[in-house]
Formats: sequence, C-alpha cells, structure tokens
Amino acid sequence: MSFDGVVTKAVTEELQDQLTNGRIVKIYQPTSTEILLTFRNKRKNHVLLISIHPTCSRLHLTEHEFTNPKEPPMFCMVLRKHLTSSTLEQIEQNELERMITFKLKARDEIGDLSYKYLMVELMGKHSNVILLDEDQNKVIDSLKHVPSFQNRHRTILPGSEYKLPPAQHKENPLSIDGDRFIKKIDFNSGKIDRQIVQAFTGISPLLSKEIVHRAYLGSEEAYKQAFLQVQNMMKQKQYTPTIYFDQKEIFHVVPITFIKTENKQIFDTTNEMLDHFYSDKAERDRVKQQTKDLQRFLKNEL
Repeated sequence: MSFDGVVTKAVTEELQDQLTNGRIVKIYQPTSTEILLTFRNKRKNHVLLISIHPTCSRLHLTEHEFTNPKEPPMFCMVLRKHLTSSTLEQIEQNELERMITFKLKARDEIGDLSYKYLMVELMGKHSNVILLDEDQNKVIDSLKHVPSFQNRHRTILPGSEYKLPPAQHKENPLSIDGDRFIKKIDFNSGKIDRQIVQAFTGISPLLSKEIVHRAYLGSEEAYKQAFLQVQNMMKQKQYTPTIYFDQKEIFHVVPITFIKTENKQIFDTTNEMLDHFYSDKAERDRVKQQTKDLQRFLKNEL
C-alpha cells in the first residue's frame, strides 16, 4: 500500500499548516465510508475528505464535488451536534502509524467550552473514524460500530471505553540511528525488504524496496546510508509527491528510484497528489457504495 505511515506524516504536516485554528463550518457524509469536513481558516474554505473504504482508506484535502444524501446518516448528525463551529486546536499523528488525532474545541449545550477528539484510524478493512469525549476514554460514536463478538480485544460502540489498536511492537524509524537500523536486520536471512517492513513502523513494502534498491545490495554500511537518506527526508520534510504511471499507478512522497519510467507526475503538495490519484477510482467506488447504501436502506424500510 502506497498510503503508508510516511505518506500519512507528510499529509498530516500539510494539514497542520492549513487547518490548525480553523473552524468547522460544514459536515457531510456522502456514503457509509466517507466524511467531509469543511474548515474555514484564513478566509478560505478547505474541504477535508476522510475515507475508511477498505481498499483505499485515506484522508486529504479535496477539490472535488460530492453528492450528499438528502437525509444525513446518524453519525453525520452526531458530528454536527458536537463539532459544528468547533475550532481545530491540534492535529497529531501517532508516531509513524496511520492514526491521526484531531483535537477540537467547542461549546456544549450550556455554552461551556469543552474538547472533543476525532480519531482517524487508517488500517485497511479495520479503518474507522471515532469521536471521543473530553477525556479521550469514552466513545461518543463512530463511523463503523465494532461489537465485542466481532473483535474481543476492542469494542467500538457508543459509550464504550476507547482503546488504541493493539501495538505491533515495531520501532519508529524516526527515533533510531543508523546502527540501530542495521542491528534489526539479519543479513544472512535474505528478503531484507520484508524484514524492514516487519521491524519498522510506517514503512510500506514499496518504501522498503526503495531502501534496498538504494543500497545496491551492498555492505551493511550501504544499507545504513540508504536508510539514513530516507530518514533525513522525513525529518527535514523534503518530500517529492509523485504519481508513477508504470504497469500500474503508484504514488509516494519519497522518490521511488527503482521504478524506471519517465511517465510520472510531480505535485506541489501531498494533498494535491492524493486528491488526483484517488479521484477517478474513488468516484467509481462512491457510486457502488451509494447503491449499496440505498439498497440497504430500502431493505430496512421494507
């Protein structure tokens, strides 16, 4: 998956710049897997798309138009109740995981200031958007409900205790040095790209192959330097958001040099790249999802 923890870091940092201190003015839910939040900041509207679609979960700013249902779904109404006119104080990524926390300040029913937290968990078929109370320990509601019989380790229902997803016990590649990186690799076992994915948070198979390619199957020092190159790009925010049109379209914010094609498109921002990449595919998925939602609604009505 191209949308790994590094891409999540890049898009989150852009959202921090563009949305922090902004106010939520509109909330829509086009389908059962998508949320649209319109922020007003610096005299400009910014529309944030959050998708928990099982094959293309993501979040990014979007310029595209959406068709919204005449009657807002329940979760949309809950978000409107708690978050309309709220101010975004902070956006944080959980280490290098595909988990983002939005800290929002609003006034409650009697006019007192309170905080709400919107948790965006981008984990493939386990993706979710969860609204938490001020203490971050109770679920107010979620886009997808997960009862205990579906997941005995983690129930996500209104009123349930919020727990983070189970830890994977991987190391954060931003928090280590080159020597520590080398110690995590068994060079006698082969399949070094797989070892990198299994050992470090946020690194996708695509990016791990890029690190191996940059080492040119060289010495341990070569692998160390290849890792440090990528780590420095992340730390210095030296991203090059690019879509590569090879046998299939892929994207990343770190230059993928092992793809030998001149057919690529570089973008000014990660948000623009993601909005462009997913636009056509997402529209097809959206039509399918809206059809499923309508069929489910009609079945319940009958």
